[in-house]
Amino acid sequence: MELVDERSVSGCGADGPGVGAPVTSTGTGAAWLAARRCSRTAAWDTLQAELAVAVAGLEEGHRLVLRTRAPGGPRLELAVDAQRMRATIPTGPGTGDWAVPDRLAGQRLRRAGWHPPCGPDERGLTFDGPSQPGWRRDVDPAATPPEIAGMATTVVRDAFGVPLPSWLVYQGFTRDGAEVVFGGLGLERVPLHPVDLPLANRVDGVLAELLHVDELIHDEDGDVPVRRDTAMYYVRANEARRTVTVFSPMLRDVTVNAALVGRLNELNAEATYARTFVKGTTVMVAAEVDGGEALAPGLERACDAVSWLADHWGPRLQREFGGSTFFESEDPSPGEAGPPVGLYL
Repeated sequence: MELVDERSVSGCGADGPGVGAPVTSTGTGAAWLAARRCSRTAAWDTLQAELAVAVAGLEEGHRLVLRTRAPGGPRLELAVDAQRMRATIPTGPGTGDWAVPDRLAGQRLRRAGWHPPCGPDERGLTFDGPSQPGWRRDVDPAATPPEIAGMATTVVRDAFGVPLPSWLVYQGFTRDGAEVVFGGLGLERVPLHPVDLPLANRVDGVLAELLHVDELIHDEDGDVPVRRDTAMYYVRANEARRTVTVFSPMLRDVTVNAALVGRLNELNAEATYARTFVKGTTVMVAAEVDGGEALAPGLERACDAVSWLADHWGPRLQREFGGSTFFESEDPSPGEAGPPVGLYL
C-alpha cells in the first residue's frame, strides 16, 4: 500500500514539529496543525509497536480482533491456525459488520495484498473456504511481528478510515472461546459477549443439545452431517458472514425438466423456512440462519424444515422424476399424510 508519511509534509520529525522537512505554511494555525499531525503520527507509531508485541505472543488457536468502538463498524481479525496466520475482515449484510467498503477502501485493500469476497460456490450456496464472503489475506510465514503489525495498522487507519487509535478497542480469545488478554496493547479490551465467540463453537453447542449427543462428527469440509431417514443434511457455520447454512441434496442424478422446476416452485410457494432449487442434476433444499443471539431457535427451525422437506418430498419427487435419494427406503404410501410444507417436527 502506498502511503504518504505525514512527517514529510508537516515538519513532523523524530523530535516533533520543526524537525525534518520544513513546514511550508507560517503562523500559529500552521504550527498547531503540524503539532496535531505529529501527535497523530506518534499515536499510530505507538499502536504499531504495541501491536507487534501482541502479534509475537499469538499462539495456536488465538484470535486478536481490532474493531471500532461504534456498533456495526469494521473489524480486523488475526487468527493463528495450523501454525499459519490469516487476517480477515468480515463483511456482508446481516453480519453487523462493515457491509460494503467504498471503492477507495477496496482499492487500498487490493494494493495491500488482500483478496476480495467471492461469490457462491458451485452448489449455489454461499459458504466459507473457496467462497469466502469477507476480505482475507494469508500472512507470509516469513513475515515478522513488526511487519504484520504494520499491515494491520495500515488497514485500520487507511482502509477503515479510523482517525486515531483511541477510536479502537480489541478482543482476544481462543478458538474455544476462552478470553486472551494482551496487557501491553494500549487499547481498551471489550469482554466477549456470547455472540462474539467463534460461530462454529456456538453451532456445535446448539447441535449437540438438539441431537442429544456429547460429541459431533465433522466431515472434511467442517460440516456436521446428520441423517434423517432417507435424507442427509449438513450444517455449516459461515464465520465471516456470521450465518449458518443448513442444506441437503434431496434428490440426486435427476433429469431436470420444466415439470420438475414447476413442482419445486410449488413447494417454494408454500415453504417458510427453507427453499428448494436445482443445481446441476441435484435437487437441493437449504435454509440460512442468522448467527446472532437467536441462533438456537433459528437453527432448530432450519434443521427441522430442511430435513423434513428432504425426507418427506425426496421419495415423492423420486417417484415422479427419477433420480435417487441419499438413503434408500420403502416408497411412502400415496395417501400418507404429513405436516404442511414449512412446518417442522
